[in-house]
Amino acid sequence: MSQNDADTTYGMSAEGLRHRTVTGLGWSAAQQGLQQGLRFLFLLLLTRLLTPDDFGQVGMVLVFSGLAQMFCDMGLGAALVQRKDLRREHIDSVFWANVAVGALLTVLFAALAGPIASFYRVPALRLLALAISAGFIVGALRVVQYSLALRSMDFRKLALVETTAVLLSGGVAVWMALAGFSVWSLVAQLLLQSFVSTVLFWATGRWRPSFSFDFGALRELFGFSFNLLGFGLLDHVVTRSSHLLIGRFIGSPALGIYSRADQLMLLPVTQMAAVISRVMFPALSAIQDQVGRVRQIYLRAIRTVSLATFPLMLGLMITARPFVLVVLGEQWADTIPLLMIFCLSGLLMPVGATVGWIYTSQGCTDTMMRWGLVAGAVRLTAILIGLRWGIIGVAAAWVASGYIVLWYPSWTIAGRLIGLSWSRMVRELSGNFICALAMTGAVAALGRAVPRDWPLGWLLAAQVTLGAVVYIGLVMIFQRNTINELRALWAEFRRRRAGAGEGR
Repeated sequence: MSQNDADTTYGMSAEGLRHRTVTGLGWSAAQQGLQQGLRFLFLLLLTRLLTPDDFGQVGMVLVFSGLAQMFCDMGLGAALVQRKDLRREHIDSVFWANVAVGALLTVLFAALAGPIASFYRVPALRLLALAISAGFIVGALRVVQYSLALRSMDFRKLALVETTAVLLSGGVAVWMALAGFSVWSLVAQLLLQSFVSTVLFWATGRWRPSFSFDFGALRELFGFSFNLLGFGLLDHVVTRSSHLLIGRFIGSPALGIYSRADQLMLLPVTQMAAVISRVMFPALSAIQDQVGRVRQIYLRAIRTVSLATFPLMLGLMITARPFVLVVLGEQWADTIPLLMIFCLSGLLMPVGATVGWIYTSQGCTDTMMRWGLVAGAVRLTAILIGLRWGIIGVAAAWVASGYIVLWYPSWTIAGRLIGLSWSRMVRELSGNFICALAMTGAVAALGRAVPRDWPLGWLLAAQVTLGAVVYIGLVMIFQRNTINELRALWAEFRRRRAGAGEGR
């Protein structure tokens, strides 16, 4: 891969950037739509086939492995995407640094397998941790190839590689669960997805490392990556602290229930946000000096994210009981109140997460890190207070801390970097929220109106259908500007794809 190949995104014209952004949104939407469907299907199948204890055991190990996994990247992958004057020595040095750290983490995590099992007082975790340790070296080999594809906004390749990995790993996991491998089917899914995506990125990527390493080039990236790594580690510790405490003091079945409810909420919101997030980071980084354009593009993005996530979260909250009992089964009934609580958090989580685009694209990861320290302290305090009331208390404390303490300052601090006020953000989102709230009222009214002896499957189907019709109707009437923006993007994507086809 040449120097020009690495910097194509940053050297392009405004029209070229728009072309890649629009095309990238199309591919990202297609990828995330298909991936979300596949992930959700595999999640439901594995939830049906496995027990809360199976998911809880894997969740216990992931608290520690997820923390260690971040050191494989060290924030350097994002630094490759964000840096304007990227050179060959930057790329080679990041690769060899990642490989060395990945190999070290594999050895260290394997050595810690016993202590992890002892901490939770679950001996079976030792073998699980040993197996999961293999993922660190595989993940380290993936970082540079993935980052270069993202930097060049090659979303077609990203879509094909990652969808294939999800399909193969999920299929193998379901087969293993049917064959009676229980918790090992979840471990296989984790490892195989990482392995397949790494192999495919190398098979389709043009860059190959040279045997060179430059500490100076690495130091040039550390100013950005060090703070990003610190924020990521802090965020993981805070987010996973609830899993750690539940697993240690309440047990793996309770953690399995808690983590299933959390994942059911996170799956749609994170995938919806990822459609735009993957495109926005390199796109906003490429125009980071043009604050007005960054602000304009950011506002369009959060309107689009909220258009999809507001109705999803409010709808899932109001239909939680029939959804869980029909789709997951009676054995997961304890997730119903947790899912309803988490949906309140998921309502603003995808939009709140977009402030990370502002910090990273503007190169202000130091500000993000400082705010993360404050937010983390608040979150941890809330979790410790909520633990007294079990998993319901932990979930409620997590949501309350987000709304009461963190929502306003987290948006305000990031918004100042691009001249965007908190009130402007709220105004941009209010229309979509009101439409989603009205839809929720209609769905709730239907639930109260139907006879109590109605089959839950019929009730769920009726509520989903009514919610979709009401929400789409309201958006078409009151949010026509947002709809017109999406239509224009779709039309432009089709034109550009057609033009590319004729060019070939």
